[in-house]
Amino acid sequence: MRLLLIISLLFSALNSYAQSAAIDTLEVKNYRFPVIELEDAAVAEKINQSLVKEVLLPILENAPAENATAASLLQTIFDEALLTSNPELAEYSGIDYHLTYHDNGLLSLMLTVEYMGAYPSQHIEYLNFDLSDGRLLTKEDFLAANQIKPFQKELGKFVTRRIKERAKEVASDFGDTPKAFISTVNEAIDPDYLKRFQITTKGVIFYVDYGLPHALKALEPENDYLFLYKNLKPFLDSEGVLKFVF
Repeated sequence: MRLLLIISLLFSALNSYAQSAAIDTLEVKNYRFPVIELEDAAVAEKINQSLVKEVLLPILENAPAENATAASLLQTIFDEALLTSNPELAEYSGIDYHLTYHDNGLLSLMLTVEYMGAYPSQHIEYLNFDLSDGRLLTKEDFLAANQIKPFQKELGKFVTRRIKERAKEVASDFGDTPKAFISTVNEAIDPDYLKRFQITTKGVIFYVDYGLPHALKALEPENDYLFLYKNLKPFLDSEGVLKFVF
């Protein structure tokens, strides 16, 4: 019995080690980009391909070769000479990232792309990965299938409340009534409130895209909605990637 316990603990430790990631930073001028390293190189490549696809490829006009590795893509994009001569990157002033969660076999990153067009702006991507297979997580990976719609409705209550509160604050700046502001936001908002999220030590933060044009961005309500694990638990899949909550 004692031997079985020792073997079990050893296996658990090895499994935990295998799920840990090291992060190297590719840094050139104002561009900082994460490169994930794992004992399983194939899983690491899958994650790095997702990072490139979700963050970098949307800003490039010319699609790279389909069989290009993440390393070759990054080398091409971040070559210091290209940063000054590549017209596709001319309007982009920087990229940065922050590690927001790395535990329980999961990895969560926040990546910010800053660019300068007619005015300075930025785009933020929140990407979450399962380190066991490298897949990019979606709401289906942690919410129970029969709880996705109920949770969307639950989150919607907070979104509606925040929009109404913000409407009272900015109606005069908006140049119209609170009702008109609410109508404008409701027409522009992305109805999938669960698309963008970030796994943290306290819970999951959902980021709502209100969709207002740049001229009205400053009038938008705060877009982050934190659900603590204890409040999220009734909606979770007990066998999903957040099963450690149970």
